[in-house]
Amino acid sequence: MAKTQLTKSELEGIVEYDYKGRENYLLMPNEMFEMLVKDEELNKKKAPHVAVAYTYVFLITWLYRYAKYGFMELENTTHKAILKMMGIAETNKEYNYIFKKGGVLDRLGITATHSFAKAPVRWFPDEYGDYGFPQFMLFEEWDNEIKKMLTGGTTLKRRQVKEPLLATGFRNPLNEEGVEEGDYVGTFYDNGKDCTHMVGMNAFIKCVTTKDLGINAFYILSFLRSRYGKNTDVSISLDTISAESGIKPSTRDFALKMLKAYHMLFCLPSNFCLERGEHKTESSTYSLVEVSREWNDKPIFNFPTRKVYHVTTHVDNVGG
Repeated sequence: MAKTQLTKSELEGIVEYDYKGRENYLLMPNEMFEMLVKDEELNKKKAPHVAVAYTYVFLITWLYRYAKYGFMELENTTHKAILKMMGIAETNKEYNYIFKKGGVLDRLGITATHSFAKAPVRWFPDEYGDYGFPQFMLFEEWDNEIKKMLTGGTTLKRRQVKEPLLATGFRNPLNEEGVEEGDYVGTFYDNGKDCTHMVGMNAFIKCVTTKDLGINAFYILSFLRSRYGKNTDVSISLDTISAESGIKPSTRDFALKMLKAYHMLFCLPSNFCLERGEHKTESSTYSLVEVSREWNDKPIFNFPTRKVYHVTTHVDNVGG
């Protein structure tokens, strides 16, 4: 059986990752969760593919933002190679309906499929030196000699590239009526920082190169981060996590468990009341461990866990 999961060093080498620089940073749009969860085609499968769709968009957005198509080996820019980076077998066709030209992501306006001529091969800060406002050089704009050096004679006629439209173009993250195109710009730009979340490339690499984590863990981590708002944590119930992320309870529980075991997620758990009826309990509070050097190399299951009690043991002080 062919190996599907890369090691951390293998993945960092493939994407030419500058982990000491600014390449960990990437904003993602909060509204994408709702777009994916509400899509009937994406969620008609027995195991919803929302996590795969989100993680794919994260990766192609990162590749575009840092113009990796001009730095990576050409063989590592193919669709099959991108699947491999996610820990998915290169021969897997189960998710083609999501990624293909005109597929789910294109139909939703999250991505656009172009010829490789439109691939960003270099990026620069804007004329004022602002690195948060990138300008791109496309493959078609490169000198012919440089093109030949990059391709080595390989034909690119059928090679495609995905543009992350919510990063490069129009957004209406608050779903306001009457908003005209141009009122909001994508997450690559200053005006696009509203209604966004940042988990980072370090977290992506950790999740997709760790057997116990993977795509579902990365998706749950990103979902929780998107619910922070202006806070440093979020209080949210398990039922709400599943309802708003589209992830089934069994998958959700395992992902949360392993994220806590690898110390990528800290949880202050609320106790669970059996047969609680009208008795209300508080939601658990989650916060991301954002410094990668604080993550565990191996899972350690010494994190706080919730206590389960029956409603009859609850002492109501009202009336003594």
